[in-house]
Amino acid sequence: MIRPPKWPSDSNRSIYWVCLSLIIALYSILLSAQDMSPKKDEHLNPNEASILNSVYTESSNDRGIAWTIIQARFSAPSVAVGGFCGTAWLLEQSQDKLIFVTARHVVGDELFNPQGKDIISTLVWLANGIVTIPITVTNRVLAKNDISFLVIPMTAIPTNKIILPVKIGTGAWVHGSEVYNLGYPNRGQIKGNHLGIDLKSTPPAVSFTHGPWRQAGYIVNKLTVDMNAPDVKLQDARMIELDYTSEPGFSGGPLLLKNQNQIIGMMSAVMPNGSSSPNRSLAVSIEEILEQRKLAIPP
Repeated sequence: MIRPPKWPSDSNRSIYWVCLSLIIALYSILLSAQDMSPKKDEHLNPNEASILNSVYTESSNDRGIAWTIIQARFSAPSVAVGGFCGTAWLLEQSQDKLIFVTARHVVGDELFNPQGKDIISTLVWLANGIVTIPITVTNRVLAKNDISFLVIPMTAIPTNKIILPVKIGTGAWVHGSEVYNLGYPNRGQIKGNHLGIDLKSTPPAVSFTHGPWRQAGYIVNKLTVDMNAPDVKLQDARMIELDYTSEPGFSGGPLLLKNQNQIIGMMSAVMPNGSSSPNRSLAVSIEEILEQRKLAIPP
């Protein structure tokens, strides 16, 4: 004899429906997360592609190491726009001058003389949130392999401020060494100006309350690189390849060994699409920087 099916009790039936509802809800959440994940866009240029994966955290304790280059463009005597353009750091100090290092593509002619029919004047500062130094094209010394120096007379430094270079680490790293770089990413200014830059036009001055920011990872390789990009020119340049990407604003900033806090390079570019390691960061080695300093600035 065929028996009718035995249905679960009311209490068991309630548990059954609760479990089924939870499973359906969890599945819906997973589908939503998948839809919200970043989509790969083959049409992105290298800078845009690197920004999608670039990660950084604020590191305000490092203001003594990383400086930013800030541009203000005036369309009227009391109206200024601008922001972070790149990063610099102090290489050496003498009785009469300071020598900072930055990326050559950061301090191109466009920085000091931008094109635009509404621009009536432009001001540029080197600042770290504590000290602010006005700079002009006369402070700039261009070198090879995306290196530039900013030579600042000691008379431009407030007498009550002490500025000291960070220890240099020549030959101090190996493949797989843990590193970090410092800088001032400029994308934050585009999305709500969370970087907190305040451009004062009367009198001309600049201040900011955040930064620098830190990226971190590992050294992958030591390379000799030739590159002929629109903004970065390299020829037989001694470079350091990193296992993470970077983005505009970090260019010119220092690359440091994590444990020793020694500068071993300067952030320069990312590997282009189509290369063996697309969007990985490239830093100019400290050995290349020191050689270019001897060639570019007489004793």
